[in-house]
Amino acid sequence: MRLAASRVVCTLLLAAAGGCRTPPPPVPVPVAPPPDDSAADWHGLVLAPFGSVLKDVPAPLHEVLLFRDDAPGAAVDAECYSTDSAAPPLLGRMPDDYLICFNHDRLSRIEASVHLTAAEAPDVFAQACGAWLRHAATSGTAATAAAPGGSATTTEASTRAPASMAPTSAAPARVAPTAPPPAGPAATSAAPLGPDCEGRDGAVHFVGHLAEEPGADGGPEHILSLRLDSPDL
Repeated sequence: MRLAASRVVCTLLLAAAGGCRTPPPPVPVPVAPPPDDSAADWHGLVLAPFGSVLKDVPAPLHEVLLFRDDAPGAAVDAECYSTDSAAPPLLGRMPDDYLICFNHDRLSRIEASVHLTAAEAPDVFAQACGAWLRHAATSGTAATAAAPGGSATTTEASTRAPASMAPTSAAPARVAPTAPPPAGPAATSAAPLGPDCEGRDGAVHFVGHLAEEPGADGGPEHILSLRLDSPDL
């Protein structure tokens, strides 16, 4: 009896001390919403499929005379046009330059650029590149990523955060060259700030580029340019 009474007393003491409490349920970890890449979507820049003739472009156009230098990578072949109406947005902004170019009467290249402040340029470029690569990954095509000041690698499907832009897929590595930015009607000597953000999204090859040029007030201006073409043509 004494042993049984001792067990009852012990049980009561443990209960009073909280030894028999049920552990609280785990707190659910909030799931971060997916990034909104809509502002970085460049597909609206493509007014007609690459390979289309001029009359198939559903927008009023006027020809633009381009003055290009002899720098490596400078295009000297195409006839380029701009729209008479508002150009499609790039990164949610009105492009400072928007050109659609034809080679042998077929749409072969699209170029657009926006001016950014020095403070915002690196983050805007990183976020845009991440969005472009994520969309390229969903289309199952290869992409090459490079952050300003970093190295470039190739991957078949990159879904890393845009700030890193350094995919680690086991695909053959290919360094993206730092090419001169597309030259527009008012082209200037712009210094590259880092390797390009390059990839292929479906049938479209894209190259994003960030460069610096002297501004009107003597300070630096940053230009984010995007070139689209088709490797299948």
